[in-house]
Amino acid sequence: MFKRYLFLTARDFITYALLLMSVFHVASPQQATISVYGYVRSAESGELLPGSIIRVNELSKGTVANKDGLYRIILPCGTYNIYISCIGYYTDTIKIISDTVHEIRRDIFLMPSSIIVPVIVVYADRQNPANEIMKYVIEHKKEILGKLRSYKFKAYTKTLLKMDEKGEGDTAIVGILETQTRSYWKYPDHYKEEIVARRQSANFTPEQNIFTVGRIPNLNEDVVTLSSFSIRTPTNQNAFRYYEFEMIDTLSMDDCNVFRIRLKPKSKTIPLFDGFISISDKSYLVMSVDIKCNEAVDLSPIKDVRIYQQFSLFESKYWLSIESVTTFYVDLAIPSVPP
Repeated sequence: MFKRYLFLTARDFITYALLLMSVFHVASPQQATISVYGYVRSAESGELLPGSIIRVNELSKGTVANKDGLYRIILPCGTYNIYISCIGYYTDTIKIISDTVHEIRRDIFLMPSSIIVPVIVVYADRQNPANEIMKYVIEHKKEILGKLRSYKFKAYTKTLLKMDEKGEGDTAIVGILETQTRSYWKYPDHYKEEIVARRQSANFTPEQNIFTVGRIPNLNEDVVTLSSFSIRTPTNQNAFRYYEFEMIDTLSMDDCNVFRIRLKPKSKTIPLFDGFISISDKSYLVMSVDIKCNEAVDLSPIKDVRIYQQFSLFESKYWLSIESVTTFYVDLAIPSVPP
């Protein structure tokens, strides 16, 4: 007997455009387009900054730098102000002007931001400020999201399947699935998603290429569903029944502080998450989560499910997900064939 490990990564880059906006700009195939790309680095150390957010305000469009710090965004020819931000760094802006079809490389160097004067906050729970912060998060989430009546977005989802026959971390790609979707949501629970394009490696059929945004957990919700498990999120209205919160660090981003909080499940038998959550002190809304499922979530043969999501501000008041990465292993025991 030997084991094969399938490592799957589902990544979706989502650009939201609220329906209350009068125009939703999309680069159609007939439009002349430019491709803007480059690396995002620290101006101080030269370190690559994966997860940096790239936004084009004129189009309500954006993307996220990948694990190598590389970003790429396709735009109609024109003039744009592109904003680049990352937790722990000051936001920078570049201007793109182009009326011809071509590629433009623009590497970005962000200056580290630091908290020069500590912010003094009096918390009701002096022993654990994380609890007080999470109370604000839950209250503000309900208030802000309650005002969101509808939105639409385009998404790109990429799924990589990697195999590790020996279980030693030496993986090889065995499949690639890509989809482009258009989705619409309207309060309270009207959701529609359509696949507008898909591509897959030769060992998969189009019918097997079904990974879309609707199938990826949304940590903005009180409860997310994985297979048959309903998992309460750390921003659930009753989160304190299920989680312990601990302040780990305070970072900065432009003119706001970012609280990094450790969350631990209180139960081993209730499906919950375990990991980290980052909170803005300006809005008290979630900026990112990095979590895994606890032992109560048994998805055998799937194991080690990990979810990373990053959120960005839209319309100066809505924090919505722009990146979601889900990884897990599938442990398959396959009988060996005798010689």
